[in-house]
Amino acid sequence: MKFLILITLLSSLYAKDADIASKIISTIAVGVTHKENPKIYIYDNYTPYELSKHKLNLTEHCQDADIVLISTLKGLPNNCFQKILFGTEYSNLQNKNVIGAFFWQKGRPNILFSRENLKKKHIKLSTNLQKYVE
Repeated sequence: MKFLILITLLSSLYAKDADIASKIISTIAVGVTHKENPKIYIYDNYTPYELSKHKLNLTEHCQDADIVLISTLKGLPNNCFQKILFGTEYSNLQNKNVIGAFFWQKGRPNILFSRENLKKKHIKLSTNLQKYVE
């Protein structure tokens, strides 16, 4: 019985993380693209927060996307490099093609944007995201 209660609690916490992640990613996509409902392509070995089950405008093809969410650039199709790349890990910020990253650290969501990479891509963030630029 205790095991069942533990599983229920953990799954509800996981669902809350998925909701939070979805809202943050949606806010980032809108703030970067300045589109009301931008298309998001997820290039990840896994979908860590089951984002596809939440209300994001996901696309199955990179060429249709406004923004590409990545955990790694390894194996990323060439046509994706023409898009806005946004990471899901802190280490993604080291790549010059990635404008920023959203990741969890010590149980809290973190957002960072690279000022230099934003300038290279000629991207102006919405005012609500400018406080995350380094």
